[in-house]
This record gives sequence, structure tokens and C-alpha cells, in this order.
Amino acid sequence: MRTTPALIVAAALLVGGGLTACSTVAPSAADCKPSMSSGKASEDIKTSGKAGSVAKVEIPTPLYVDKGKGQRTVVREGTGIPITGNQVITMNFSLYNGENGELLQSSEQTGPQPYLVDSLPEQFRPALECAQAGSRIVSAVGSEQSEGKSPAVVFVADITSVLPDRAYGRDVPVVGSGFPSVVSAPDGTPGLTIPKSKAPDELKVATLIKGDGKELTEKDAFAMNSTVASWNERSIISTTWTSKTPQVAQLDKLGKGLSEALKGQTIGSRVLVVVPPKLQDPAEQGNGSAIIYVVDILGTVGI
Repeated sequence: MRTTPALIVAAALLVGGGLTACSTVAPSAADCKPSMSSGKASEDIKTSGKAGSVAKVEIPTPLYVDKGKGQRTVVREGTGIPITGNQVITMNFSLYNGENGELLQSSEQTGPQPYLVDSLPEQFRPALECAQAGSRIVSAVGSEQSEGKSPAVVFVADITSVLPDRAYGRDVPVVGSGFPSVVSAPDGTPGLTIPKSKAPDELKVATLIKGDGKELTEKDAFAMNSTVASWNERSIISTTWTSKTPQVAQLDKLGKGLSEALKGQTIGSRVLVVVPPKLQDPAEQGNGSAIIYVVDILGTVGI
């Protein structure tokens, strides 16, 4: 079985090792500081149209900015969790050539689509920092290749949803025996202490953090962060936390045991699941061992 360096922690390391009991307070936009500031170029770009739509844009051409520099102006404030990392967001957007106002690309035909922030072109990511659902962001970015001032690329984004990077909700004590212990690093990464006892031979499910979103159904596509471990080998099989890249899944495409465990769980929850071999699919790589899942249900996405 292929494994990665274990996020398995010995009981003696649970205190003072950077891992604590789960912190479930969602980040605040008031504490978020974007790296890109507003400036004359971004402020001179005018937009109209209802929130969440592809904005109508007026650019005072030719529009120039300093080489490699960017400006961003928040035209409309949003609400909720801010963009602080590689989160799943949904947005409408348009790109323009600031030199002549030519439309380069737009989501007008497709409507708002889900994106991982880190999958977007690097020069536009700073413009999205601290944005929230409902925000309209206007940015003007210069080319690294140009000398001095360069024609701006204008990026206008209407953010329709922002998913968190981890579970946020009410901490729930684990009731019953036969579960690993789970703690959380400051960035949300779960650590596991696996008992030395024999693994349970029935499906075990415990909600560690209870989110306040709607219940998952078999038809939902949802984003999740997960850590998957082997009980017998006491090692990590896979984790999304190392790359900070959430996965999109559907219950009917997961293994039988995991699907059963997550059905009806609420969005925003962290769920601990122990799946015995008899409820695993071959692709789950259990190799005869019970598999441990720690799943953060981040939110549903339209795909």
C-alpha cells in the first residue's frame, strides 16, 4: 500500500506539538489584508449590472499600469467567509485588453463556474484575496515582460460563492469506543492517534464538528478535504491537506461505507469514519485493513 509521511501522532505529542483541539471559528473579512491595493487605474474602470452577473465594463483606453504591478478595487462588498487561500469559489468574470478595450474572455456563455483559486492565472489571484460571496472586484494588472508602464489586463470578477478551507461549526464530543483520536493543527490539518487495539469490524461514524449547512444527498457534488489512513499499518494513504487542494466528490461515486457515513451529514461538518474491509471498494486501498477517514465537508458545488 502506498503511503505518505504519517500525520499519525503519538499520544505524548498531542500537547505542545502544534496540534490542539479543533478550533472552529470561521475567519473574518475584517482580519483579512489583501496584498494588492486600489489605485487610479482600477478606480477609473467603471462597471454596471446586477450582483453576480457578468458585469458591463467601461475602460478608459488606453489603460496602463507599472510593469508587473497590479491594482484592485472592491466595487461591491460581499458577505461571509473571505478568500484566504486555495479555496473553491464560484464566480462570473471577464478579461479585457486595457490598451484597446477588447474583450479577451468571459463567462457570459457558461455562467458562474467553480474554480480552485490556485488554478487561476497567478497574476489574478491577489485581486481575489479577502473577497467574499457577493463581491465585485475590478483589477488592472501589468505585464512582467514590459519595460516601465505596460498595457493593463483588466480582470472583473463577481464572486457568487466562497467555500471555507476547513470545517467550521460546533464541536461535538465523540461518544462510544473504537475510534481514533483526532486533533487539529492551526491550519486545520487533522492529526490521528490510532488505538493499538483491533479495528472494529462494523462501520463507525462520529461527527467531530457539526456544520450548520444543509444535509448532503446522493445527488450533491461537494468539495471536501480529507485524510485517509490505514488502521493496521498506522500510516497515511492519502491527504488533501499537504497540497491544500480540496477534492470534489459525489456520494454515489464514493465507496459503500464512506458514502453511507457521509449521507445526511451537514455542510460545514468534520466527520470521522472507520470503514471495515467488507464495506470498502477495491480502489480504497485498504488491503485487508480498516480505513480511517477524516472528512471536512466544505460545501456543494455546481458541476
